[in-house]
Amino acid sequence: MPSRLLAWRALSWGVLRDLPFFSYANEAKGVIAIGNSARGVLAIGGSVSVGVISIGTNAIGVVALGLNAAGPISLALINGGGVLSWAGVNVIGGVGASYVNAFVAPWLGVVLAVVGLVIGQLIHVPRAPRPDAPAGAAGSLAKILEAAPGVYWVVAGIEPCERGFVLTDGPLWIEAYSAETLVRGSARRARCQVRVIEEFDHQGTYRDAATKRRRLMVQSIEPLPEPPRFLHVERDLSWLLARSLQAVSLVAGAICAALALAG
Repeated sequence: MPSRLLAWRALSWGVLRDLPFFSYANEAKGVIAIGNSARGVLAIGGSVSVGVISIGTNAIGVVALGLNAAGPISLALINGGGVLSWAGVNVIGGVGASYVNAFVAPWLGVVLAVVGLVIGQLIHVPRAPRPDAPAGAAGSLAKILEAAPGVYWVVAGIEPCERGFVLTDGPLWIEAYSAETLVRGSARRARCQVRVIEEFDHQGTYRDAATKRRRLMVQSIEPLPEPPRFLHVERDLSWLLARSLQAVSLVAGAICAALALAG
């Protein structure tokens, strides 16, 4: 099993379950999580909190605030550790201070920033994938204008009209009829099977030459799946935590590197 997956499972973060916006429980997990043990974008924990912004007795996060705090940026009443860290008693970091014991050096901040980058990569998993479109090739609506008679799949906006549907793609819109009643549901965009028909129009007198008329007929509609909302599943939370950890570690590490080179 890949080491990244092992590290991820070791943190026991789910990857498929829904993520509530607000969670209040003994073990809370959500965008905003409050509990004895809390994980979230904003995590407030009585014992342990892990999040982008983490507040608690023992806070671990990108920005951590608590009695004991660890993260790229940390503020602690007792013990603190991070690239940029300030604490009331003991502190370890690149930039910071404490009232009792302080081990603060810019080069150490660079090392801790590298550690943050590595941890962020270990816990990183890809964002929740977009749902697949229905199988089969689908072209743009503009190609229908020049296409030879036949059946084509197109992805377009679709709105009902009196005789069928109006297919849209940006400023382009084309009216198409339907031989039968088709249900599009609530979809604004869909994958449509369209038949291009060319036929002669014999309207006029016998002296008038027949003209060719082009029509479109929508034969079927397959609504496109909606993309998942961001932070709708737990793997999005892990992605945000990992990437924000890496970004803040990189910026804080650059500050320490500049101070180390200057001093």
